[in-house]
Amino acid sequence: MAKLLIIFGTPVEVFIEEQNMQADLSYYSHTIECNFLIKRLQQCYANHPVGKFFAYCDKEASDVALCCHEERNLKRKNNPRYSPRQEESRCLPESSYTATLKKLKEEGVLIVRPEDCEQRRF
Repeated sequence: MAKLLIIFGTPVEVFIEEQNMQADLSYYSHTIECNFLIKRLQQCYANHPVGKFFAYCDKEASDVALCCHEERNLKRKNNPRYSPRQEESRCLPESSYTATLKKLKEEGVLIVRPEDCEQRRF
């Protein structure tokens, strides 16, 4: 993206690279592994205060970004709102039958056909 700056009355075109917003690096919102990488990044920034402006800590920053990305994917995958709906059987397994259900089945009162127990989506 180009921006026009005026320096000492002379217009100068400056190209600025757009960057994505970095994830929140608070320790309480990340896993142990990502917190370890965040500490390494912060240590690199502390050890090289000028180098961070010249991409000295780029490797650590990209490691943190990838770790945060994987965390978001894991949270999304485990979130029931985004996970695929599970197929469930319409029938109770016989191992879960109560004494009354077992008795009714033995007497022939409870008749369960296999086609009634087909999988369904909720």
